[in-house]
Amino acid sequence: MGIFDMFVNQQKKTEEIMSKDLEKYVTASMQPIDSDLLEIKEKLDTYKGIIVFPEALDYYPIDRPQNILRTFARKGFLCFFCTTNFESKLKEVEPNLFVVTNQERLLPLLKNRKVLFLITYFLQYTFAKMVDDRIIWIDIMGKIDKYKYYNNYSIGVYKDIMKEALIATYRCEEYKIYYEGVRDNVILMKDGINEMDFINPKNKIADNLRKYLFMNKKVIGYYGNIDKNINFNLIKKIDSLNTFVIVLIGKLDDSIDLRDYSLKNTVILPSIDYSNLKYYIPYFDYVFFPLLNDSNHIIYNKVLECSAMKKHIISFENKELLEFNLPNLILVKNTDELIKTISEKEVKDYNLSEEINKTLIKYKWENIISKVLPL
Repeated sequence: MGIFDMFVNQQKKTEEIMSKDLEKYVTASMQPIDSDLLEIKEKLDTYKGIIVFPEALDYYPIDRPQNILRTFARKGFLCFFCTTNFESKLKEVEPNLFVVTNQERLLPLLKNRKVLFLITYFLQYTFAKMVDDRIIWIDIMGKIDKYKYYNNYSIGVYKDIMKEALIATYRCEEYKIYYEGVRDNVILMKDGINEMDFINPKNKIADNLRKYLFMNKKVIGYYGNIDKNINFNLIKKIDSLNTFVIVLIGKLDDSIDLRDYSLKNTVILPSIDYSNLKYYIPYFDYVFFPLLNDSNHIIYNKVLECSAMKKHIISFENKELLEFNLPNLILVKNTDELIKTISEKEVKDYNLSEEINKTLIKYKWENIISKVLPL
């Protein structure tokens, strides 16, 4: 089979998926409301509005769509996060925020209501179109040309979504390109922070981290993917100083063989949930991002998270980070400057919570979303 045939077949498969989804949704919309949704039905008029994120992602780990819905839920909106993989068919994970499996079950509940649909992936559009009184918010949160089923057919669907959308946002500057030639009134909406997620009132320390904090060495840490984008040459340089413990938290990619680097002071801990960051990050002397190719929005998010935990961060300069004016963020130009800084600079016991908090106010999800849509 040639490349052209493969491309045509992928387009046909995409059309078939959307057609089958539509058939399923039409059938479901004519069914009575499921018993576990009846209690919600009785309370529909008590909410400020209804917001739905159709199936595209797992609820965990928490990412941008989850945080958007969490923010609206806290303001009195009824929010549904639909997914195919969750522990139960319907669960209120936070007040007013429900995780739902088998999203078609919602259609009898929603079909005569005004609903705001948050869409990040083209296959979600079929579901949204089942509700006549709908508002579409499209959010470009990633490189959609790298998503599954990206072809001429799905490109056409993305354009339809962009044209219908009342609200069109994008996560970082590099994603604006996807709107070019389709619409001009688009909004840059960077990620935000929920500071309450990082409160650790009992100062709990993760059990698998504890022993590395008492080795008479500074602890420098990273959390995220541990793959070919990690600058292991930088890690090796720091490791060889023998004055640091380097803690890397995340899943080690199968393509990485640590024996190639002879690391003696570096440990890898398993991936952790977003909700458990507060048991690790505050206990590092520094957080760093040893990446070969910066993914700006990922580093941007981690700076916000670490700042919410009042943590020192050292990073190479990049355009995204230059906007911050945080006393805990140190930007360096090269590897030598980074090593010199962490080696010589005494880590102050930052009691700068008030100063950091003032800076973070404008990065709270509530304030970021309010610039796009009143809460």
